[in-house]
Amino acid sequence: MLDGIGADPRIGRTYMQPSYGFGGSCLPKELTTLAVAGRTLGLPMHVTAAASAANHAAQERFAERIASALGGVAGRTVGLLGLAFKAGTDDTRDSPALRLAEWLLERGATVRAYDPAAGRQASSRLPGLDVVDDPARAVLGADVVVIATEWPEFRDLPWAEWADGGAPRLVFDGRRLLDASALRAAGYRVVALGDGRGDPPETLTAGVTAAAAPAVDARSDP
Repeated sequence: MLDGIGADPRIGRTYMQPSYGFGGSCLPKELTTLAVAGRTLGLPMHVTAAASAANHAAQERFAERIASALGGVAGRTVGLLGLAFKAGTDDTRDSPALRLAEWLLERGATVRAYDPAAGRQASSRLPGLDVVDDPARAVLGADVVVIATEWPEFRDLPWAEWADGGAPRLVFDGRRLLDASALRAAGYRVVALGDGRGDPPETLTAGVTAAAAPAVDARSDP
């Protein structure tokens, strides 16, 4: 679908990528501004209100799918890859990744997170988050790993090597970034956003270990 939409030069592919929600400092704020302006003039802004509601609902649904696959997140450790609202920036304003981390923390999970640029900003916004300086420290020993921001370098992580080195066998790819077929061949159970070939729900909790101890978007803004 994105290929078809992106073929229109008036739209393009630059700011349209798979995601479980959009964030940043522009689009969410602009939707709110339009809704307020409409109400001021007595005009119901159905589309803008629906877009905002759908965005929040999609993020909530993604978080709930993770919790369901784990049989609950309390006492679990989640390895979160990505904190910025999109790759190539350290901006965590209205970031779906940070909102996901907050949702998990509020429900008793330990969240170990890595981002190439946004770690410091995320730490200041969400003090309970365990931000680490190496992706391996986020992934190894966790119960599930979640791709939350589409940083290209996450594709090149040693997934096959980690499969035998303590990586969780459950991967949620919220950005359709990774090669799901290669991960499954390496022994991972994969839920890829928008991929109808995701592993059946009943198989996701198989082999999920007890919680490990912590270790030592469509895009909006240009």
